[in-house]
Amino acid sequence: MKLRDYIIRRLLLAIPVVIGVLAITFVLSYVVGNPITLYTTERTRPEAIPGIIAEHGLDKPIYIQFFYYLWDLLQGNWGYSRTARMDVTEAISWKLPATIELAMVAMVFAIIVGIPLGIISATRKDKVPDHVTRVLALAGVSMPIFWFALIMKYVLYYQFFMWGLPYLPEGGRYSYEYIPYTPLTNFVLFDSLITGNFLLFFDALIHLVLPGFALGYLTLAIITRMMRSSMLEVLKEDYITLARSKGLTERVVIYKHALRNAMIPTVTVIGLAFGSLMTGAVLTETIFSWPGLGRWSTRAILTSDIPSINAFTLLVAFIFVGANLIVDLVYGALDPRIRYG
Repeated sequence: MKLRDYIIRRLLLAIPVVIGVLAITFVLSYVVGNPITLYTTERTRPEAIPGIIAEHGLDKPIYIQFFYYLWDLLQGNWGYSRTARMDVTEAISWKLPATIELAMVAMVFAIIVGIPLGIISATRKDKVPDHVTRVLALAGVSMPIFWFALIMKYVLYYQFFMWGLPYLPEGGRYSYEYIPYTPLTNFVLFDSLITGNFLLFFDALIHLVLPGFALGYLTLAIITRMMRSSMLEVLKEDYITLARSKGLTERVVIYKHALRNAMIPTVTVIGLAFGSLMTGAVLTETIFSWPGLGRWSTRAILTSDIPSINAFTLLVAFIFVGANLIVDLVYGALDPRIRYG
């Protein structure tokens, strides 16, 4: 099967998954709240409500209402977000880039640190570097992300500020009151680079340090543990013994022969972890006042903002489906023996 056909088939198979997620969220929102809130705002006049009920079929059976709901989604009518005080689609266009930016920084940090640490730990098994790496990884998977974020914020911002030391920003995407910013794509780092606003770029980068590290540390620990485990298994294979017997240097054996095969299970973890970063940003964004999807969804839950909650759930479903597809495609690049069938 060609790669194009495989991608098309996977996308078609993803449609029932997304519809299933939509059905579950719609039924739950129907149970816990009044479905009329999907289509009204605080400015809606009482005399207009009967017309809205008739227009969207809210006086019909729930399965008919669900089809009306799907039709509205396809037309781009995702409802009004009382939390953001704007249409849901407009809120997503503002908040999704912030969450993607944070998740990408956290993921890049986790990959460029986690993979080398896993390799070092495996190649120096039961030595000091291995013990140190295992302690760091164990701490990462054991600590609750909200606790770790609060400790970082307390030490690196509050305590450093009290001691008169250089401190990191406590929250936000950049210094709003000091640096002007005209959004182009709502990705602050990208917009600042293409406009030559390097002061904004470095300021936004500094603001990403605390939330990015807090969000990425758990993923780093998982990647490190998986990379170590995979590398230890690969180093026991016969072809590694053969490569060493041929007189190849240890560096060539590790990075040319062993690493590619050890990366296959690690890629699976990375793909799933990216989806988890997007959802795990809920706590991190709340603690660091990051204006992204996570903070928005938290406020939406607290205020029973059903359209915002449904939109966030749908986005998470899209992210996990896309991440799984990308992981499967990377498999083929790492292992030519894998065929799409």
